[in-house]
Amino acid sequence: MQELKIDSSFLLTDTNVIISSFNGINEEHSKMISKVPSENLNNTVVVLTQNNSNVLSSRVDIIHYLENNNIRYFFGYNNGINSLNNELTFKELFIEKLKCKNIIFSDELIDHSSFTRLCAMNGVNVLSSQHKPEEINKKIVELISEGNISEVNSMLARPYRITGEIVYGKQLGRTVGMPTANLKAISGTVIPASGVYVSLSNIDGKNYIGLTNIGTRPSVDDFEYITIETFYLDFKGNLYSKILDLDIYHKIRDVIKFRSLEKVKEQVNKDIVSAKNYMKNHL
Repeated sequence: MQELKIDSSFLLTDTNVIISSFNGINEEHSKMISKVPSENLNNTVVVLTQNNSNVLSSRVDIIHYLENNNIRYFFGYNNGINSLNNELTFKELFIEKLKCKNIIFSDELIDHSSFTRLCAMNGVNVLSSQHKPEEINKKIVELISEGNISEVNSMLARPYRITGEIVYGKQLGRTVGMPTANLKAISGTVIPASGVYVSLSNIDGKNYIGLTNIGTRPSVDDFEYITIETFYLDFKGNLYSKILDLDIYHKIRDVIKFRSLEKVKEQVNKDIVSAKNYMKNHL
């Protein structure tokens, strides 16, 4: 996929342009893409507007999603979406640079009357504007914060993903034979409510089911900070400093305080059975 930049020259004609942040890729984004005639997808540019809200999709995930939908070009626009209603900005970006013929946008982000007027003045066809991806994302954020991941995943194009670096923790899991990977999520990520979740990560080309504990660790310390720790089933190796994607599938239970690490191990063994059964039916 090719990134277009304002200070670069590129040869495009009669393009279709979709304007959205594509943060939290949901059904509304799919609808926006579907408005482009299938034979013209290769001549479509997605203008990725700056996301000022919670991070629901990483830039890498967004690019992969667009590629999978046969879109070849994207343009990162970071000057504030309201500036697109400026006549000079409109002409420079959409007419002179992108050679826009058709456009699709969300009227929840751009003033509909002003923007459609600019389109009409410059001979650009508005294919669709009645889209509400950000409205859906607000609901998704609420559901994530409540720990209702199953419903969240029904609204997204893929299971909810947390991306981050594996960092050193207290390594207490090793003492009971269940080492965990402590993930430091990228800034702005919406963290699910405290609980134990079924998860999945691709490590070196292979998928591993995980048990992810999100929240405090009342069984091992009294600290109030939140951690994201995953015990990967059947994995052996060193993950420190790796950047991993953690796909969250389902909440198994709430965080519980146990009397001893041995009791923790007993519960984790039960959780492993639950995780395997869930993934057997949902992968």
